[in-house]
Amino acid sequence: MSDVRETLWEQIDQPWDVIVIGGGITGAGILYEAASLGWRALLLEARDFSFGTSSRSGKFVHGGIRYLRNWQFSVSYDSVREREKLIRTMPDLVTRQSVDYLCQESDLAPTWRLGLDLTAYELFAGRLGVHYARKDELAKRVPELRRSQVRGAYRYSEGLTDDSRLVLRVLDEAGKLGGKSLNYAPVISLLRQHDGRVVGVLVRDDSPEGFGRSAEVKAGVVINATGYYADELRSQVDGM
Repeated sequence: MSDVRETLWEQIDQPWDVIVIGGGITGAGILYEAASLGWRALLLEARDFSFGTSSRSGKFVHGGIRYLRNWQFSVSYDSVREREKLIRTMPDLVTRQSVDYLCQESDLAPTWRLGLDLTAYELFAGRLGVHYARKDELAKRVPELRRSQVRGAYRYSEGLTDDSRLVLRVLDEAGKLGGKSLNYAPVISLLRQHDGRVVGVLVRDDSPEGFGRSAEVKAGVVINATGYYADELRSQVDGM
C-alpha cells in the first residue's frame, strides 16, 4: 500500500467538513470546489476513479442545448461558460470540436428554431458563425445522407475530452488545494443521529492490502455524487 493511502487511512476518522461519495467528474468537481474554499474535504469512491458514467460518456463537454428548449437559459449559459473555461485552462485535455446537428424531415420543431437556439448557444461562448448546410452540401461530405430524410444541418462547436483523464486531473488539482480522495473505499452505510440527520459514513477499504478494514467517518455535510447509483444510496435515507 502506498504511504499516502496508508497515512490517509490512519487519519480518516478525523472530523471533516464535507464527505463526497462518488469519484466521477461530478464528485471530483465538488471536491475541488470544497477544497478551494478551504474546507476539509474527503472523496470516497467504491471502485476506481471515473469507473462509472464518467468513463462511459459521449466524450463531449457540452452546455446542454436541451436546456434552451426548456427555456432554462441560465443553466445553459453557466454550462457553456464552464466549458469555455476548461478549453482555456486545460487545452491538453479539452479541445474544441465542430459538430453537425442534423435537421430531419420528421422534426416537429421548425428548422429556424434550432438555428436560433444554436446561435444563442454560440453567443453564450462568445462566438459567432453557426453555419447551415443543405442536404446536397452534406451529401458531398457524407454520401450516405443522400438517401436519408435529412433536410440539412447546423454546424456549431462543442468541447471534446478524455473523460477519465479529466477526472484524474480535477482530483489532482483538488489534492493540491488540500482535498483528499480514496478509491476502492465503498461506503457501506450512512451514519445518522437519533433525529435521522446524516452525519457521516461507514467506509470499508477494498484495496488488496487493506484487508477489509473499516472506519466511521463524520462530516458536517455528506454529498451523494454517485450518479447512476444515486438511488441506492438515497434509499438508505428515504427508507428510514
